Amino acid sequence: MADISYFIGEKELWNKGIATQAINLVCDFGFHELHLHRIEAGAYEKAVGSCKALEKNGFMREGVFRRQVMSDGEYINGYRYGWLANEYKKF
Repeated sequence: MADISYFIGEKELWNKGIATQAINLVCDFGFHELHLHRIEAGAYEKAVGSCKALEKNGFMREGVFRRQVMSDGEYINGYRYGWLANEYKKF
């Protein structure tokens, strides 16, 4: 099992598929080279692009951490995602 994390700090690089491709490349390596059976990731509800990138790759939302973190003066939910090797398909 492994946990992945990623961050694209330059906003002009958002919504270009970079995170989606990076997630897929890292997971391909994890499943095929490291023979992992599971990869996990997390995202916050305001990070809509991050949630979409994980879901495009095949990650399933498995948990919601209600009101987990403060963002812009309000508590927001955190999400936990998982992807199993037997569900993996390279796009």
